[in-house]
Parts: sequence; structure tokens; C-alpha cells
Amino acid sequence: MYKNLSLRSKLFIQYCIFAILFTSMITYLVYSLFYLKLQENKVDYTLEISNRTKYNLEFLLTSIDNTATLLSNDEEIRNKLSQYNDDKEYINTILKNTVTVQEYIKGVYILGNNGKVYTSDWAINEDLLKQKYNHLLQEKDVYDLFTKSYSRDYHISSTMKVLTYVRKIYDYRVERNYGTLIIDINYDSLRDLITTVSVANPQKLLIVNEAGETLFTYPYNVILDDVLIEYPDLLQHKDLKITGHFFKKRSIIVSNTIKHTNWTLIGIHPMDKILEDSKNILHLMFKTAAIFLFLSLFSAYALSYAITKPIIELANTMHLVEAGNLSVPVKVRSNDELGALALAFNNMLKKLNYFINKAIEVEQQKSNMEFQILQAQINPHFLYNTLDSIRWLATFHNIKTISTMVTCIINLLKYNFSRKGEVVRLDEELDNVKAYLYIQKYRYGDMFDVIYDIPNELLNCYTIKFILQPIVENSIFHGLEDLDTQGLITISAHLDKEYLFLTVKDNGVGMTEEQLENARKGKSSDKKYNEIGIKNIDERIKFYCGSAFGLGLSSIKNAGTIVTIKLPANLKEDDAIHLKTSKKEEEAVSF
Repeated sequence: MYKNLSLRSKLFIQYCIFAILFTSMITYLVYSLFYLKLQENKVDYTLEISNRTKYNLEFLLTSIDNTATLLSNDEEIRNKLSQYNDDKEYINTILKNTVTVQEYIKGVYILGNNGKVYTSDWAINEDLLKQKYNHLLQEKDVYDLFTKSYSRDYHISSTMKVLTYVRKIYDYRVERNYGTLIIDINYDSLRDLITTVSVANPQKLLIVNEAGETLFTYPYNVILDDVLIEYPDLLQHKDLKITGHFFKKRSIIVSNTIKHTNWTLIGIHPMDKILEDSKNILHLMFKTAAIFLFLSLFSAYALSYAITKPIIELANTMHLVEAGNLSVPVKVRSNDELGALALAFNNMLKKLNYFINKAIEVEQQKSNMEFQILQAQINPHFLYNTLDSIRWLATFHNIKTISTMVTCIINLLKYNFSRKGEVVRLDEELDNVKAYLYIQKYRYGDMFDVIYDIPNELLNCYTIKFILQPIVENSIFHGLEDLDTQGLITISAHLDKEYLFLTVKDNGVGMTEEQLENARKGKSSDKKYNEIGIKNIDERIKFYCGSAFGLGLSSIKNAGTIVTIKLPANLKEDDAIHLKTSKKEEEAVSF
């Protein structure tokens, strides 16, 4: 099947295969080396952003721890706590200043072992505060503690939700406990801090204490406690990363311990969200590959078309030349090998035209010489003089019929043996036919009549010499001689656009299909069709006027025969040339 394809199709298929393989290879390399690495980097980047939440939270908690360290190690505060007087102004002022400087701290309190309560806010119910934290005064161990979030009911005017940081004020040098430092941290400030970092990252966050109690979630309205049930190792191991499924989505789950606390930060990162940008890049990559493939296929078609166009033109021209049209040179479009081939073909065509025209010229000369030799076989002057003597003798004896007949014979001989060219006026050709018919009328009497249907304006048109008389002769001998009824020959002429049509029609015995075909081919066994017959007249017309012209023959048995001659209407007296190179040659002769 491939062998039957055109050269253009073969080139296009090969280019397409190359373009598809090349595009596939490039796409695979980009996917392997770039896209997969991009996915890996995207995961790492997402986890790095997630760690910022941990770092920011640790920074805030470290600040609180440093504040607690400064307050608990302040010597003046320790001295005041070791006294049992009612002076609390100094410590309260320091606590107020601490709250003023750090906006995420909503209150700082000290429960002294001296029984006093020091606060940064006058609206604190000291009894309720003691009741909530007094048990810590009895603890001997030194510790830092972040309690679970709650609403501080010990504040008279505000029940804001807070987390509480608790530390013993302890002097390691003398191993003395001065009291307990309590710092209320604004829960909403911590939540806003987590939100600010997480909002730009497609993640879910959960902060729990060591008991598994939830302190914070992001988003706030989503319950994430089930992750601890599905993956209990998140609380048992530090800095753990798990790839699993949560909410029916493939996710990366990371747990990190937060410094200064017993909290664990758990981040849940859906893979589809992490790789969303990567998927967009992948889609863009495939679109780019598809566009590149389309452009490659289009370029393949354009290239195969550009390469094969001159070859196809050359092949088509060769087919035209093979059909006989030698006036179709190939257009030279380039200076490459194809251009050189087209140029060589054109030169070959020119030489072929030259040799053919030369051969035609030789054949024409040969034909003229043979015709002249035939004419020379009888000395026309001897015949003219002899017949002229007979005519005068008939006139002298007053025998007009003989005189007229001899005159017609003389005219026939003069016309046939004259040195005129092959092209004559129509009225001259008709005069020759009339002279011939006058003689035949004496032989056959009233056996047939002749009708001339020729407009006067066509009498000055030109025709090939000696083409009507042989046809009329065939009509009499073949069509009318054996006819039982009155015969009729009609000679007519008419113009149709650029063509002159001459018609000789009789109502004779006609011909069968076989006889008609033999007459067209010049193979008739009837001697009436030998010598100068139908085929001879047709060849002479084509020789002088071109293959678009000639003689058409139609006949119906017992109904008559019609011979139609097609000539160029613009034929001139000196135009007896071969017109093969004209446009008329390409038209078929049909009647």
C-alpha cells in the first residue's frame, strides 16, 4: 500500500513520524527531568511554609518565656515578695508595664507565698484567682506550664478566652520559692497569628497538648481530631512525616513539637492542592507539545508540498506532452536540482518541437512535389488547346451543348491543374463543383437535382482547394446511381462563431455502420472511394488547418448521407500552414 502512495504523501508521512517521535521524546524528557523535580520542590516548599507557623508560634512563646524569666529573676520583685507588708504598688506597676509592651499578653499576676496577690489589672477578683491557682503554690517541682484555653472568670468586666503560662518564682541559689507567676495570653492573638501564616498555604492545622486535647485548629470550623485516631503515632514520635489519606484525599501529614511547651503542631497538606500549580504547568506543557506537534505537521505538509510541487508539475507536463501537446513548458521556480531538471525538460521540449516542425515541413514539401509530379503527367497546355479546338468546332457547327460541356471541362482542368495555392475562395470552389455537375447532368439527365444553400456573404470566405468536388462525386456514384427515385444533392454553408461549416447532403441509398466505418478509415472496397476519397480529404484539411478541423461523415441506410466539413472561418489565401500549435488543435472534431 505504501508503494502506491504519491511522493508527496510519502514525504509527509515520514516528516509526521519524525515530528511525533521528536515531540514525544521532548515531552517525556521535560516531564521526567522538570515536572517530577518541580513536584518534589513544591512539596518541600509547602512544608517549609508550614514550618513558618511553628517558627512564628515558637517566637511568640519564646518571648513570653523570656518575659517570665525576667520577671521571676528580678531581685526587687523577689525582695518585695519576701516581705509581708501591704505595699504592692511597685510589683503591680511592673506587671502593668509588661502588659502594655506586649499586646498579646492580657494579664500578668503573681501569687506570692507571703499571701499577697499582685496584678496588672485592677479588675481582677483576687479570691477567684487564688482559688484557681492557689494549689500550685504547694507544688515543690519547678516547671513551666501552658494550660488549656478557657474563659477567665476571675476578671470582673471581661471573660476573654485565654491560655495561661505558669512559672514558679524560684531562687536556685537558696532554693527558695517566692510564689507563682501567671501570664494570661490572648487566645485570639495566637489564633490570628496561625491564620496569617496558614491562609496562603493550602493546609489544615491542629495544635494539641500531650493529652491529645485540641488547642487550635485551622480552619476553625473543621474538626480534625480524627487524624489522631487514624494516625496515633503523631503524638508518640517527634517530627514525624506520614503520607496517607485524610478526608478521602491523599495528604502529607507532619507533626512537630513546639519549643517551651508540650504542644504538638500537626499539619495536614492535601496533595491535590500542593500540586495544583504543578498540574497547571503539566497541562500547559501538554498544550505546548500539542501546538508544537500541530505546527510540525503543518510544516511537514508545507515542506513536502514545496518539494514535490515542481516534481508534480513536471510529471503533469510530461503527461500532456505524451498526449501530443508540445507547447506546455514547465515553469522554472528555483536554481536547485529541480530547477535544473525543469530547465533541461524545457530545452528538450524546444528541440523536440523543432524536429517535429522540421519533419512536418519536409513531409509538406514531399506532398507538394508528389502532387506536382501527378499534375506533370499530363501536359495541361496540350489538353487546353485540344479542348479549345473542339469547343470552337462545336460553336462553328452551332452545337451549343458540346461547346458548353467542353468549356466546363476546360474550367475543371484549369482549376485542378492551376498553380494557385491550396487555399481558394469559396465561390471558386463552388464554380468548380458547378462545372462538374453540369457535365454529370448530361450523363445522368434528370436523375438528380442540386440545391445550393449558401449565403452571398460567405462566398468570399476561404476553403481548402478541391474538397467539395470529390464529395459530390461520391454522392452521385455511391448514393444516387442505384436510387429508384428522384435524387437530391444539397450543398450548404454556414458560420458558427469562429468556424465555417460546409455540408453536402444527399437522399441516396446510404450506408450500413460497417460501410460507414470503412469509409471513415479509407478501407472501402468500392473503387469509388479510392483515389481522392473521404479519408484523403480529411487528412488534407487537418494537415493545413490543424487537428481541430476536418471532415465528419454520417449516414443511414436507405435514407441518405451527410458529409460536413469544418474549417476556420478566418482562413486566408496565404494561410495554408499547419496550425498544430494553435488552441484550436486541442478541440475534438465531433459531428
